[in-house]
Amino acid sequence: LLLVQFFKLFKRSHRFGVNIISHSPNDRYLASEEVKIIQFGIYQTETWFLLHVIQCPSYLVSLWFNSTSTLMASGGGDYILRIWDIEKGELLCNLYEHTNSINSVFVFCSNNQFLVSGSED
Repeated sequence: LLLVQFFKLFKRSHRFGVNIISHSPNDRYLASEEVKIIQFGIYQTETWFLLHVIQCPSYLVSLWFNSTSTLMASGGGDYILRIWDIEKGELLCNLYEHTNSINSVFVFCSNNQFLVSGSED
C-alpha cells in the first residue's frame, strides 16, 4: 500500500517523466531527476516523503549515493561534478576537472575515498 501511494505521488511530482533514479545503499533514500526541469528530488523511502528538491544549473545525467548514504554525487551537461549532503540537501563542493559533459558518476570503496566520473573529454 505504501509503495502504491509513493508511485501516485511520484507520478504527480514528475510531470515530464523521469530521467534518472538512484537508490541509496542503506535503503533510506531515493533520488530522481525530472526530464525538462533541471532539478532532482530526494525521497525518504520509509514514508516516501520528499525531503529536498535541489535545483541544478544544468541537466543531469547521473546521480550516485556514497556507501554510507550520506553524500550524493551528480554530473551532467555543465562539466561540473557536484557533491551533495543528503540530510541537509546542500551542495558541499564543485569539482571542475572535466572539459565536456559528464556521462556517469560512481562513488566506490567502503571508506568513500574514491569518486569516479566518466565524460566525453
